[in-house]
Amino acid sequence: MSYIPPYQSPKSKLPTWLWVIFVLFGFVVACAIGGWFLLIFTLHPVRKAQKEDSIVLASAKNVALGMMMYSGDYDNHYPPLDTGPLVASKLDKYLNDLMPPKFGTGDGVPIKTKAANYVWNFAVSSVNHKEVENESDVWMFRTTEPDQFNQICVGYVDCYAVLVDRANLDRILSIKPNFRNSGH
Repeated sequence: MSYIPPYQSPKSKLPTWLWVIFVLFGFVVACAIGGWFLLIFTLHPVRKAQKEDSIVLASAKNVALGMMMYSGDYDNHYPPLDTGPLVASKLDKYLNDLMPPKFGTGDGVPIKTKAANYVWNFAVSSVNHKEVENESDVWMFRTTEPDQFNQICVGYVDCYAVLVDRANLDRILSIKPNFRNSGH
C-alpha cells in the first residue's frame, strides 16, 4: 500500500499575516454588501413618498397652468369656480393640451379627474386674474384628502403649488384676495 499524505489546508500554505488580511477583506466586503441592502430597504419608502408628492405637485401645477391658459382665452378671467367637476369640464381642453389622458399623471389618474376632486376658492371665481394684487398669497384650489404625511396640496393664483400641514392650511385659507379694482 502506498503512502497518502494527510490533507493540508490552504491556510498552512499562506503566511499568517496574509491569512488575516484575506479574512478581514472578506469581512469588509460582506459588511459593505449588507450595508447596501440595508440602505436600499431603508430608503425605498422615502423615495416612494417623494415620488407620490412630486406627482401631486406636478398635477396641481398643471391644473394651475390650465387655469392660466383658460384665462388667456377669456379676457384674463378665471372660469366660474362652482364645483370641481364643473371647473374640470371648463378646463378639459387645456388640461388635455398639457398632458394627454393616455399618459395621466404618473399614477394613472388623468389630470381632469384630479381637478374635479379639488376644492376651489370662490373668492377668485370669474375675476380677472390681473386684478388680484396678492397672487402669491391667494389660494385657487386645494386637495380634499391629506397624503400619507397628513399634508394638503394647495395651488395658488400665480401657478405655484405647495404641500402644507393642517396648521398652515388654516392660515392660507384665511387670506383674502386683494383686488386692484374696487368692483369686487
